[in-house]
Amino acid sequence: MTPKHIRAQLQNPRNNYITVHTNMSFYFPGDKVPVTVRSTRDFMGFLLQARRVSNDQVAGTFVFIPPGSKLLTCFEDGDSVTHSDKSLKRNLSFVWKAPAQPIGDIKFL
Repeated sequence: MTPKHIRAQLQNPRNNYITVHTNMSFYFPGDKVPVTVRSTRDFMGFLLQARRVSNDQVAGTFVFIPPGSKLLTCFEDGDSVTHSDKSLKRNLSFVWKAPAQPIGDIKFL
């Protein structure tokens, strides 16, 4: 999850203005989970994935993405989302679909 663009730099975690929210504290296999990425400052680029807490493996797929975004395939079609343009962003809404089989706790990065 390291940017490879010219002049792109990782943000210092101490100055992180971006948060990831969901309104669900648990899910069942196949559930669709709303995920919101919010920032107090404009940003252009992002990469969003759901990962298993137990082993850090990418899990599930995104079934709804906002304009200015595109699906990626890291291990499975649609398991990651990134920006598709340089427009300034602050609040983005996604829907992540849990795998059909139980995988335990997940985290969004």
